[in-house]
Amino acid sequence: METEYFGLLIGVSFFAGVVDSIAGGGGLISLPALLFAGVPPAMALGTNKFAGTCGGFVAALNFARKKLINWRLFVFGAGFTVLGGFLGSRAILLFDTENIQIFILICLPLAAGSLFIKKVDPVPVRVKHEEP
Repeated sequence: METEYFGLLIGVSFFAGVVDSIAGGGGLISLPALLFAGVPPAMALGTNKFAGTCGGFVAALNFARKKLINWRLFVFGAGFTVLGGFLGSRAILLFDTENIQIFILICLPLAAGSLFIKKVDPVPVRVKHEEP
């Protein structure tokens, strides 16, 4: 990778982190930047996932400090997250680098577009309010 991309990637990474902390989806900014800078797709995905994991870890610490975590659900979800990360990282290595880069660059705009589709809650959640 050319050294002139480092400064640009640092700026893009900072911007992606800010966006991710406010609304989520920072990876939709950092991943294309890494790919356009010439980082191989597997390494770009790993770098992007590492940054997202660090942000998620800090968020989880904040929720834990406020005692807002259902630990049983957290452990269950974390187990599947680790399994999915492992399988995904192994699977990406099975594909040709050029083809996977094209696939990622096609999927990213679709993922970004999905952020603007209004979500419909299929089952409304009713919260019981107890009188003091």
